[in-house]
Amino acid sequence: MFFLLIEWSPGDFATIRAHQLVHDIEPLSDAFLAQYTQLTGFDRPAYERYFLWLKKMIVGDFGYSPGGGREIAPLLFERFANTFYLGAVAAILGIPLALVLGVYAALKRGTFIDRGITSLAMMIYCVPEFLSGYAIVALLAVKLSLFPSMALAPLYSGPLTQLYHIVLPVLTLVLAFIATILIPVRAAILSILARPHIEMAHLKGLSTWRIVIFHVMPACIGPVTNIAILAVANLLTGVIIVEIVFVYPGVGQLMVDAVLHQDVALVMGIGVIITAAYVLLIVAADVVGIISNPKLREKIEYDGDG
Repeated sequence: MFFLLIEWSPGDFATIRAHQLVHDIEPLSDAFLAQYTQLTGFDRPAYERYFLWLKKMIVGDFGYSPGGGREIAPLLFERFANTFYLGAVAAILGIPLALVLGVYAALKRGTFIDRGITSLAMMIYCVPEFLSGYAIVALLAVKLSLFPSMALAPLYSGPLTQLYHIVLPVLTLVLAFIATILIPVRAAILSILARPHIEMAHLKGLSTWRIVIFHVMPACIGPVTNIAILAVANLLTGVIIVEIVFVYPGVGQLMVDAVLHQDVALVMGIGVIITAAYVLLIVAADVVGIISNPKLREKIEYDGDG
C-alpha cells in the first residue's frame, strides 16, 4: 500500500532529487537526469523495483536512502528511539493517572463526579490529537509562554532540558491516552467490585481504600495491562501526528519528509517497522489477556488435551 501511494503520487523521486543536487549550480540537463535515474533504479518498472525491495527486506536489508544520503536502518533506529522515548514518557504518566481516575470514577458510580470524569474523557477522545496539540500550543506556549512550542532540545542538552522541551507533546499524548483507556479501566474496575469476595470484604467492615489497594488493584493488573497495550497500539498514529505538530525528531517527522521527497525505500522501511510494532503490541495484548484470564487458560488447555 505504501509503495502504491508513493508510486501514484505526482512527480518522481529521481527528478526531485536531481533538481536538489544541481540547485543554484547549473541547469538540470537531460543527460544528468537520465544518468541519475539509472543510478537510483527508477528507470526500471514499478513491479521490478518492488520485488527487488522485497527481496532485500526478507534478509533484513532496508536499503539506502538517496534522499537522506545514508543507510536506512541506522536512520530508522535513531528516529524510532526518539519516538519510543516520547511514547514511554507519555505512557509512564498516562497509565497511573488513567488508573487512578478510573478507580475513583468507579467508586463514585452514578454520581456527578463519575459523570463529569467520563464525559470529559469522551470529549477529549473525540478531539483529534493535532487539534488538541494546537490548542495546547496556543494556550501554554503562545499565550502563557510557559513551554517551547517546538520539541527541539539543543544538542548535547541534559535530561531535564530534554524533558522540558517535550512537555507539550507529552501532555497532548497523556490526555489522548487517558481518554482512550479511562472508560475501559472504569468498566474493568466495576466488574471486579461486583465480585462476591469484594462484597464479602465490605461486609466484614474493611475500608474502601483498603479493599481497593489489597483486593481490587491486584485483580485488575491483567485487564488494565491488556487495555493499556491495546491503547498504545491504537495511539501509534497519534504519536506520529503529535510529532509533526511539535516538529519532534521522531519517525512521524521522518515519514513526512520521506513522502515529500518521494523517498520510496525510506517510506517502505517506516511502514514495515510501524506495522511490525502494531502487530507485536496486539499479540502482547492477547498473551496478557490469556495469562490474566483463568477461563481462557482453561479453554486452551482443554483444547490442547482434546
